[in-house]
Amino acid sequence: MFPYVSPAALTVPGPKSKLKIERDVVGVDPVTNQLVLLASASDFEENLPFQLNLLKKHGRVKLFSKLLDSHLYVINHWIIDYLTNEQSISTIKGELLPHIISKQNSRKNCLSMQNLPDPVVNNENDIYQFAKEDELAVNIRNISLYNDNDNICDTYRNDTIRCYTYVASGNEFAVRANTLFEFYKINREILEKFPDLTKLSTDTSAISPYAEILSTQLDSKSCTVGEHSKIAEKTSIKSSIISSKCTIKNKTRISDSIIMNGVTIGENSAITNCIICNDAIVSDNCNIKDCIIGSNYVVPKDSSYSQQVLTDVDRLMEI
Repeated sequence: MFPYVSPAALTVPGPKSKLKIERDVVGVDPVTNQLVLLASASDFEENLPFQLNLLKKHGRVKLFSKLLDSHLYVINHWIIDYLTNEQSISTIKGELLPHIISKQNSRKNCLSMQNLPDPVVNNENDIYQFAKEDELAVNIRNISLYNDNDNICDTYRNDTIRCYTYVASGNEFAVRANTLFEFYKINREILEKFPDLTKLSTDTSAISPYAEILSTQLDSKSCTVGEHSKIAEKTSIKSSIISSKCTIKNKTRISDSIIMNGVTIGENSAITNCIICNDAIVSDNCNIKDCIIGSNYVVPKDSSYSQQVLTDVDRLMEI
């Protein structure tokens, strides 16, 4: 998980819409980094119910409301075996993680590690039937001096099922491109962050050597151009992503836009703050501002559009 930074003012292409930020309430044991609570903030209005047994068990629980799940998970193989049998669980974040945390916090979890009998009759799909530890791991832990909780309790608090999280410090660069806003935002920021992320020199060009560029009005510091793209002379391009196999014809102006693979833009057109998807065609003398153009869509000659989504009705939008 990583801290969520409130977004700066940014005009996203397409119809105007209110940015809705999905937030989670996350509870973490500050000593062990054990994840003890994960819930959507939208599920609660004013009060957050909290189990007192969690405080009794962990001593302290640190609550966060501005963390984003990076959706990078490392799991034990027994969970795969469990999911094979429990086919009602279809999502990791929405169903599996809350289920694992719930079972981790239950009394039966502790009984399972201590090999104590449980009053509830087990069934073959019970998660504790899959979370058995092998005898070697148990023996190693019993003779080890390691303790994950300052020696207040037994190692792992006698839990068989355990779920942990890593909370980034905030100095790392992390983003989830799962919304149109985040997708557009990361494309605008990536050139600025690229030298730090790759440890390459700031003088390293993001212009492919296999691109054919005849224009002298392309800002190499704020643009990328993919391989086999062709940019004609007298063309102005600023703060834009030009992907592979694109054709930009004469006297065209492009700024603050994302142009995906195979796009063709005709002569004397102006493209401002747009996302143009794969293999779309913008004909001559067009003025397109704050729009999203779907893949394979053809914008007619002499067209003018603003804050619209242009796509074929029978074709799904792919970004």
